[in-house]
Amino acid sequence: MLPVIPVIEITNLSIPIARLRTLLTTRNGGIASYMAQGVSASFLLQGAGLALVTGSSILLARLLGAEGYGVYAYVLAWIEVLKVPIAYGLPIMIQREVALYAGRGDWGLMRGLSIRVNQFILLTSAAIILISAAIAASGLWNLFDTPSARYTIYIALVSLPLAAWSAARAAALNGLRMIARAAFPDQVVRHCITILTVLIFWGWLGRLTPETAMIAQVTGIAAAFALGAWLLYSSLPQEFHKQAPQFAMGQWLRDLGPFLLHGASYAIWASLAVVMIGWFRPADEAGIYRAAALVAGLSVFPITAFVATVSPLVARLNDEGDRERMQQLVNVTTTIMFGFAFCGFFSSILLGEWFLEFVFGPQFGAGYWVLVILTGGNWIFSGMWSVALLLDMSGGQRFPALAYAVALVINLALGVALIPQFGVVGAAIATASSWSIVHVGLAITVWRRLSIRPDIFHALLWAIKFRRESRR
Repeated sequence: MLPVIPVIEITNLSIPIARLRTLLTTRNGGIASYMAQGVSASFLLQGAGLALVTGSSILLARLLGAEGYGVYAYVLAWIEVLKVPIAYGLPIMIQREVALYAGRGDWGLMRGLSIRVNQFILLTSAAIILISAAIAASGLWNLFDTPSARYTIYIALVSLPLAAWSAARAAALNGLRMIARAAFPDQVVRHCITILTVLIFWGWLGRLTPETAMIAQVTGIAAAFALGAWLLYSSLPQEFHKQAPQFAMGQWLRDLGPFLLHGASYAIWASLAVVMIGWFRPADEAGIYRAAALVAGLSVFPITAFVATVSPLVARLNDEGDRERMQQLVNVTTTIMFGFAFCGFFSSILLGEWFLEFVFGPQFGAGYWVLVILTGGNWIFSGMWSVALLLDMSGGQRFPALAYAVALVINLALGVALIPQFGVVGAAIATASSWSIVHVGLAITVWRRLSIRPDIFHALLWAIKFRRESRR
């Protein structure tokens, strides 16, 4: 059970400001102190990670050029698709189950889950690597029709099990409410090692190719995996190591299905634009789109911090049936997200083209409208950002799974119709519209299923009324 702390009354929204101060300064493991510490740590590490990944992407775009960066981005998009069975969906389930097991002291079940997850990742990744390497070598469907693309995918396949284990490790640490330890290896160490390796290759060879860029990426992933494994081992309580493993295979398999569909649909949806551009259009357009999408992601960067911090908390609050505090968390985080995303959208309209050309190079200014469309879609999404998280952490994982499958179909249909004629702009329209449509449906589902309003309109009403009350 989470400790009882003062709660904002959502029903009448008339809250003395003194109670809010008490809420924000509560210690001893309360929600306020956990959120303050967790979000602060996550924001710091996610911010550092974002700066590093942006810096590494800029460095690679500059050193590889639009065409070379396009090949690199195309292969990286395929790797994200291939990671679907092992690195997407599964971590969501791990985070929820670890949060529940830790809260209940079910260390045997947690240990059993750890064993089965490691076995699943090892066997599944081995099969994916063998099949993918065979397809690339045979030239089937002309997916990797140049020697550079084939060699790059061979190198990238090495990272599959390492990336999957790293995602599982981070999910487990988030479930244990160790936000900083969860984020540090992947957000900081991975990108620092990647940048360092890129610079070594550049200094040693005098040039950079998609193959050597991918070697740098795999080196960073391997370093993050090694550190993360040690952090998880040292963070587990003694009870975990002493308890005999217990297995709930029936429950895990039933839960895993929707989570895998959720993760698979999202991962393919997120990579689909680059894959289709690389298929239908010249390689340089894939690089231009990826650069613009990377910048657009800055407009919703706080989401990663909120997801890591809020997810285990929502799982525990739902387990206790405390809808009131769940609504409070949604109101606060949605208001912050909406304001941040609006600033990103407005900035992209004013400075987008200049920023892309200044940072990535003159060729990348062609991604201006991609940037504007994607940040606009992110702004709409930010007004209901928490819907999938609320459903996943409350046992309703089948709803996001189905919704993201629908988003994938919409994105695919619009992409096939728009990309051949409109190029990167068509890809941006397909991506932003599909994402916005399904999240409106999920917001309605959350309202009906959990009696929680996850939308920005309710959050702004709460903020306005609270602000008026605080002035009295």
